[in-house]
Amino acid sequence: MKYRIPVVKKIIVIAAVMLLGTLLPAFGATFNWTGAVSTDWDTPGNWDSGSVPGSGDGVNIPSGTPHAPALSSDVAIAGLVITPTASLTLNNYNLTVTSDTLLAGSITGTNSNITLGTVGASTLYLSGNITTVSGNIDINHVNITAAPAATPQIVTGIGNIDLHGLVDSTDLTPRNLTVAAGGAGGTLTLNQDVGSLRALGTVNFHASAIHLGAGLSSLSATDFTFSGAIELTADTSFNFSGTSLVFNCTIDSNTAGPWNLTVAAGGAGTLTLNQNVGGTHVLGTVNLSANPPGTPGIFLGAPILAVDISIAGNIALTADCGLEADPVAGTIGIGNISGNFNFVMAAGGQITFNGTTGNIDLTGANNTVLILDSDQNISSSSHIIKVHSLYLTHQSSPPTPPPPPL
Repeated sequence: MKYRIPVVKKIIVIAAVMLLGTLLPAFGATFNWTGAVSTDWDTPGNWDSGSVPGSGDGVNIPSGTPHAPALSSDVAIAGLVITPTASLTLNNYNLTVTSDTLLAGSITGTNSNITLGTVGASTLYLSGNITTVSGNIDINHVNITAAPAATPQIVTGIGNIDLHGLVDSTDLTPRNLTVAAGGAGGTLTLNQDVGSLRALGTVNFHASAIHLGAGLSSLSATDFTFSGAIELTADTSFNFSGTSLVFNCTIDSNTAGPWNLTVAAGGAGTLTLNQNVGGTHVLGTVNLSANPPGTPGIFLGAPILAVDISIAGNIALTADCGLEADPVAGTIGIGNISGNFNFVMAAGGQITFNGTTGNIDLTGANNTVLILDSDQNISSSSHIIKVHSLYLTHQSSPPTPPPPPL
């Protein structure tokens, strides 16, 4: 007996198909999943047309069918709509959608590569979740359509995620997103801006190697957090617009560096660095700036190692830490700062306190300026430097050991 779609569900299917038609370019046909026979995608009786969709066709998967679809082979189609609470299980097979995808339900894989869209020519409209135990996920433009309280997820347990295009909210309401590439070698590549057209809400990006592509120039979200590790593969510069940008991750150049890093927070935005910068592979020039009114703009909880370092804005230390310009003659320029802080420069380097208001107050017992040659300079303009327990050392060469006892 052929499965008949109930009237209410039929209305949902028709609406989804109409929406699919507005989102996608022309393709061969639209196939509606009925699940009348089984979960098998490749069984003709599970489709309203009595045949299995091909690479040029669009597919609609509604909720509430007798069986939810599951792949039994690799699938390539032109367009895909998965309605709320509906699901598609990939098992150990790959899914490729060459044009737009509207995902309000879920896509779940075991060992699956997922490709949604053609670079520069399609969009994922996302209010659901994409998860796979292992495999790579490639997506072009992401448009978040979820309710403001929801957090759609794009996650691979072991594998890589490549976001080729813009990531934005569907309207002016900030919407949330979590993207995570797991595994020891997992990478997350962000090639374009996030929130530059319509700002997002709470955004979390995690991977053991986060690559920031040359097309990235702007992050705009209420709260944005990177975790894992950022590996710079080229000079990187971007602006942040929002409340808080947090780096719960190390930041290093790859072995082809050192690469430069510039991050500027506008308006009331703050920057927080909680793990080492340049600790494994030194960075080139690091420029950080944040100047929210009436409050510190930059929160430092770990050291920064780079050839040159410039920090503009009021700095608050969340742990004893320091700045080191290395391995050649470098410079450090900072704004207003208070707390326990260490400065280390190579020969010919210079520290310049660039704060325009207030004083530099180096309090506590751990403040150290280590000068690696006698031509080191420390200078200040327009304000007072208050020093407590400051250890100023010149170190041109190691001390001569005493002669052995007779």
